[in-house]
Amino acid sequence: MKLYAFLLMILFLGCKKSNNNESQYYVKYVADGQSSIQQAKPNGLKIFIDNENGTVTEFVRSNRGINEFTIGPVKKGFISRVAVSNICPPLDCYIRPFLQIHISQDNGPFVLKKEIISSQYSDNASIIYTIEQ
Repeated sequence: MKLYAFLLMILFLGCKKSNNNESQYYVKYVADGQSSIQQAKPNGLKIFIDNENGTVTEFVRSNRGINEFTIGPVKKGFISRVAVSNICPPLDCYIRPFLQIHISQDNGPFVLKKEIISSQYSDNASIIYTIEQ
């Protein structure tokens, strides 16, 4: 009986429970304005992302073409946001926003967590995802 108790104690001491609070996450933001070819401007799209320092970083890019940004590491509870805004003159280049947030945990593969693909032209769009795994 003492042998079984000893073996059980070794078993429980040898198993360390994983703590997800210690995990590190990376966030990949994908953004595109999807304007029509006639409306493509090299500086027609403003992109805002939340970075690993908890502040917002702003980029001015073409409103036609995929833009990717990866930040990290961040911890559980991090609120990731990506937003786009049309900065062309009014009625000059409306956009059909395409936004994605992908998350990688502990250097694993990126997994799509949030997405918006608009079929309607507009001036802006945004999405938010909180890491809760």
